[in-house]
Amino acid sequence: MSASAVPRPVRLVGVGLQPERFTALVAKAGDIAETMISVPPTVCQRDGALLVGDAADRRARSLCAGSRSDVLDRFGDRAFVALWDTYFPPDHLVGMLLAAIRRNAEQVADGPLDITSIAYPVAWDLRRRHLIERVAHAAGLTGVRVMTAPEAAAWAPVPGQAPGIGGLLLMFDLASAGSISLLEPASTGYRLVEYAPLSGASSPGAAARGLLKSTGRSMGELREVRAIGAGAGEHARISPIAREFGGLLRVPAAPSAAVTIGAVHRWLGVPQPPRPTWIAVVRADRSRFDEVRRLNGPDAADLEFPRECPERRFVLSGPRVAIGRRSRARGTNPEIDLSEPPLDPGVSAQHAELLSRPDGGWELVDLDSTNGTWVGDSPTPIAPDIPVVLADGDRIKLGMWTTITVGFEDQAH
Repeated sequence: MSASAVPRPVRLVGVGLQPERFTALVAKAGDIAETMISVPPTVCQRDGALLVGDAADRRARSLCAGSRSDVLDRFGDRAFVALWDTYFPPDHLVGMLLAAIRRNAEQVADGPLDITSIAYPVAWDLRRRHLIERVAHAAGLTGVRVMTAPEAAAWAPVPGQAPGIGGLLLMFDLASAGSISLLEPASTGYRLVEYAPLSGASSPGAAARGLLKSTGRSMGELREVRAIGAGAGEHARISPIAREFGGLLRVPAAPSAAVTIGAVHRWLGVPQPPRPTWIAVVRADRSRFDEVRRLNGPDAADLEFPRECPERRFVLSGPRVAIGRRSRARGTNPEIDLSEPPLDPGVSAQHAELLSRPDGGWELVDLDSTNGTWVGDSPTPIAPDIPVVLADGDRIKLGMWTTITVGFEDQAH
């Protein structure tokens, strides 16, 4: 498709992850569905079957023992969740809830989804942010974009206000425990500067002044204050903020659903450019081999650099591309298979993986490999399970002599 071609209408789902409920809203060809999808974050096991969402919620009240509704709070924890007599990773349970969201959204959209916009809790750290992307991909969701809940809510329509990006924005979230966030305009929307819990503050104004002070900003710099998370009729929770901030305060049309609605509006009508084609070029690298031998790598002294090792090229496609060695015993069959001769003994069966990014690029994750993974000329390996964004032309080093150069199809050489 040329850059000037009109992109086809997209099917889009916005997902709001909240401890008490997962919600989703679908847009097709620019039209937003009237019905909000709602899935309770309940999981339970009954007669050997794992039930999630509405099915688990119904069974939990009658038949299931050991049901849980705190899986989002447990997301990213290494401790397993006990359901009856079986233990599950919390990430797996959240993935099954997202799969339920996907099935419902595909029914509303009458087909597969093109974009998934996920708004996650503002308190999550970077590791959980990357993890939710991976879990969403595993749940079958495509075109995954993620942002914090306040960043998404900033896109929710406000009555009487034209859509667009303004100045410095203060966001009060009155749902659950409550929080306050400071957002600033960026080229692609609003960017979270800092957040703080509302608990413990004597008033909304005190919480706002404390947050502004901690970020080096002043009350006079604010262009707008918004309140979200309050349900219809909960004006008593909003009125103290209105008294302190006067005309600056704005409330979205549906404040309790602002996060999910904003997640949809963030990408509504945005033309989707063609994704650039990336390739991975695998080579035997003599300089890599000499470096590993110098550092006394695994069995380095007993190995020789391969005399023949043809260059191989792989087109990167799909949400993820595994790097490793094919092993029938371990059930591994990676897309970039490094088991062909000459075999590099320093490569693990499940060594690393490449994850696609919404902007068409890729990021690399080391899967806690035995001998590590390096990018570029860095003297230290990348940390396991933490995604590293790759640039066009980056070289991935692993094993005794393997180098993988990634980049655009006409430049990865």
